[in-house]
Amino acid sequence: MLYSINRFFQKGIKSQIILLLTLTLVNIAFFSLLFVTVQPGTSFWESLWIVSTRMLDPGTFSDDNPSIIRWVTYPVTITGILLLSTLIGILSASFTDQLIQLRRGIGRINEDKFTLIIGWDYKIFHLINELIEANSNQKLLTIVILADKDKIEMDEEILLNLNIPRKVKIITRRIDPLSARSYRLINIRKATSIIIVSSAFDNRFLVSKCLLLLRKIMPDQNVPIIFEVNSNDHEELIQPLLSSNTFLLNRESFYSKTMTHTILQNGMSSVFSELFSFQGNELYTYPAQNYAGKSYGDVMLLLENASLIGVIREGNTTLNPDHKLLFNKEDQLVVVMNDDDPIQHTKRTQASHIDVSGYSLSTMIKFDVTNVLILGWNSLAAEILKELSEYVTTKIHITIIGENVPPISELELIFKNKFIHITVLRKQHYKNTNIRPLDFKAFEKIVILSLDDISPEESDTITISTIIQVRSLLQSNHSPQLISQLLIEKNAALIEEDVSLEFIVNDSLVSGMISQIAEDSKLYDALLDLLDEEGAEIYTIHISALLKKYSQGISIDQAYTLIGELGGSMIGYQSEGKGHANQKIHTVLNPKKTSDKLLFGDDKLIVVCDGL
Repeated sequence: MLYSINRFFQKGIKSQIILLLTLTLVNIAFFSLLFVTVQPGTSFWESLWIVSTRMLDPGTFSDDNPSIIRWVTYPVTITGILLLSTLIGILSASFTDQLIQLRRGIGRINEDKFTLIIGWDYKIFHLINELIEANSNQKLLTIVILADKDKIEMDEEILLNLNIPRKVKIITRRIDPLSARSYRLINIRKATSIIIVSSAFDNRFLVSKCLLLLRKIMPDQNVPIIFEVNSNDHEELIQPLLSSNTFLLNRESFYSKTMTHTILQNGMSSVFSELFSFQGNELYTYPAQNYAGKSYGDVMLLLENASLIGVIREGNTTLNPDHKLLFNKEDQLVVVMNDDDPIQHTKRTQASHIDVSGYSLSTMIKFDVTNVLILGWNSLAAEILKELSEYVTTKIHITIIGENVPPISELELIFKNKFIHITVLRKQHYKNTNIRPLDFKAFEKIVILSLDDISPEESDTITISTIIQVRSLLQSNHSPQLISQLLIEKNAALIEEDVSLEFIVNDSLVSGMISQIAEDSKLYDALLDLLDEEGAEIYTIHISALLKKYSQGISIDQAYTLIGELGGSMIGYQSEGKGHANQKIHTVLNPKKTSDKLLFGDDKLIVVCDGL
């Protein structure tokens, strides 16, 4: 009997309330019959009212007369007190349990449009910041985070690390990301995009399982799924699982390409930091229906607040296509803009022509690097050497200091470039005694890489310590370009500003790229192509040679026209030194064509074009 009662109560609040209501009705009926017996002449319905009011109000029976009635109404009141207090207790306990479940992240989520993030690690804060910035001109943004982490901890860390605007709603829940039952608490088909935080999984290959699970949950839904992999091997493994709505970012390839471009071209870190984030100018797509019948070259010079860099036609993206290409109504423009506002046009009536005979972009692209020092060795280092070999066509010497550097014979197999010569010192790169004997005057670029086998915070601490040591060893009359790989964005603020220091911050770049794809998946190919050695890439062009014809300087409008005549797509310029005390290289992306700014010999144009 007792076992049956326990099982009944374990069924939940509904069963408990049903039991209480049944007991209440039975008691009301019993005491109503008893009241009719001791008070003849009272109807049964009247006795129901009398008994019911005395069960609800303990003080009602005190005025009952004669005393025999009190013998009935008193137990009625006692019974009512017991039943009512029990009901209140059950409801209170149920309400408390519901609050605990919500705080623990168990409650269901009912949202119509939201960005879903699966997983949690230290990079998530920058990712959320990027999503907030991307939707700064929207009325409401909802971000749902599902991770195998305590909800209270997630909420507290978000509150501690982020300043969340009032129009942004962040909902967190604790789930098992690899269990289909966990996703029942949300209508995942209403997500506008899904971001998988790959590094949150203990085993990187579990991302494949998560991807299969999402495909099973919504087999016919075309919600963009964005995720990252750590290496080329991982990408090859997961390649068969990819579909039209899955977008993969290869961290190893992405970081090695950005690092390589920064080594070869000064000031590229600021270009990447702006393009691959929502801080400043970034990539957007716009329908080309208003430009149908116009050529790429004409439209490029027509846009006032946007820099045209490519076209999407029938799902295929082409950066810097033939400038005679005529747009169709179905095409999409790929532009660099400050925000996704309406495009404005210049007031020019027709495109001006500039004589570019004797000039070509390929001859204007130069990599003035002959001696590079690499401090540290990680999984990206080999890819950086491989990427360098794709561009280097003149002699370059690379000195590598690190504990785990492979033999030179193995390194030479990676790049197979006769112009690259390597010297290896297998020592701890962050020890002063190991780097002090180096002749720093010989190096134009010093690259400091993070370490793989320790935590991101520890790795950044060693990197920052190495930067400080290198600074102390440099002579005042020699300032090579320092290129540092940091893992966590906030750690860049720990180092005072240095005109010779460029940061490549891992979580910042990849989070920005992920957020751009989450906002507009059509940008996926364009973002990857910007760093691919095949086709158009970002280059800086020295304009000093052009001043033979334009001795008074070149206007922004002339620069756009000049690059257009040469077959490239200009997206900005860089000025060195004068007027910029806090940074040696001042980068401006997407300048207005009507700007009064003049560019001179030391300035460079930032161009999307085919390489060497």
